[in-house]
Amino acid sequence: MVAALALFSLVLRLMIFAVRAAGAARDDDGASFTACQAAAGVRDVTTRGSPGYGAALGASIQNLRFAGAGAPKPAAVVAPASLEELRAAVRCARAAGLVVRLRSGGHSYEGLSYTTEDRSAFAVVDLAALDRVRVDAAASHTAWVEAGATLGQGYHAVAAASPALAFSAGSCPTVGSGGHIAGGGFGLLSRKYGLAGDNVVDAVLVDAEGRVLDRAAMGEDVFWAIRGGGGGAWGAVYAWRVQLRPVPARVTDSPRSSSTARAPPRRWLGSSPRGSTPRRGGPTSSTSRRLSVPACRSPTGPAPSPSRSKGSTSGPLTKPYKYGRQGSPRSGYRI
Repeated sequence: MVAALALFSLVLRLMIFAVRAAGAARDDDGASFTACQAAAGVRDVTTRGSPGYGAALGASIQNLRFAGAGAPKPAAVVAPASLEELRAAVRCARAAGLVVRLRSGGHSYEGLSYTTEDRSAFAVVDLAALDRVRVDAAASHTAWVEAGATLGQGYHAVAAASPALAFSAGSCPTVGSGGHIAGGGFGLLSRKYGLAGDNVVDAVLVDAEGRVLDRAAMGEDVFWAIRGGGGGAWGAVYAWRVQLRPVPARVTDSPRSSSTARAPPRRWLGSSPRGSTPRRGGPTSSTSRRLSVPACRSPTGPAPSPSRSKGSTSGPLTKPYKYGRQGSPRSGYRI
């Protein structure tokens, strides 16, 4: 019994030592990363233990499950303000042995932009300061959009340059263009003009070596991969050159209450009980009728009420139904 207790005590001490050693190693990695950033002239670097660390890390976390004390935290959060600072962030992270987590808008509900699953040491590179948009509405009908610009910023810049041009991307204005386009990017214009990634004609990429590559330099395989293969997997995208598409100069929309908006899809769902042949009078399960859409949350505040419109304190919020299916609740759960 005494021997067993002694063995248990020894194992426990070794585990505590390993945890402390790992924490010390992460702190050392953070210190070397910070020193490298300072030598490169990068100013906006926040390390673990700094007064502003919590605010810098939680600035745009959308899934609060990863904001808890038990979630892995980065050694540092760096916010590059230029292409050269982005290169320095990538090079310094590699030299310090840190995994890079790129964050443009923070709408990664899986936590891919601000945590890790394997608890390896990492740094968050926040691209929010890289938010410039340059529009050529006269000649090429393209726009250069830096990866930290939100979709809303891009849409406003394009609309200011030409009311008859638009970019095919998502409907939530606070989503960062970097991660959105890297994941493909579905939006209201996608049925006509394709995904956001389909409309990228060039890009500026910083690879793991810190090299700056355009489409010709990175090659068509990498260019294909960054337009839907996920953010941060193939390098850090600094900016996208997107093709703008013609749209009507004026769009008329009629505000509707939630009950009014539900009526057409409810009638459609009730038109066919089974199969694909519609007919009137068919039963509709409660599972088919109750469709929910997650609200778009601003990084600086809570999610808007489902009964309110974005950016206002009154008025209805209506969302388009993307999918509907007939059947029993059990079949709905299986899907």
